[in-house]
Amino acid sequence: MKIESIALAALVTIVFLTVLTIGAELSTGLLAWLKATFYHHWIGKGILGIIVFALVAFFGPPVPLERQSRLAVPVIALCTLALFAYYVLHYFKAF
Repeated sequence: MKIESIALAALVTIVFLTVLTIGAELSTGLLAWLKATFYHHWIGKGILGIIVFALVAFFGPPVPLERQSRLAVPVIALCTLALFAYYVLHYFKAF
């Protein structure tokens, strides 16, 4: 396992957890499954995040760090914006 795989695993895990968080908020079935399987949905997201990170870190392709460094800021910014936008819209009852 190389640093390239670990950096990629971090980015993939950020995207995965963002999608899972918004998906669980929008889908009562997914939220119920997380609660039933892992006792609490936060624990479920954490365990699934660890699994995704480990799988990508050990079996993912070693993408060069130069390429990942160009992707890191936009990916993190988009995921942050997506979560922020969802919760702002949810607060104003758009969902």
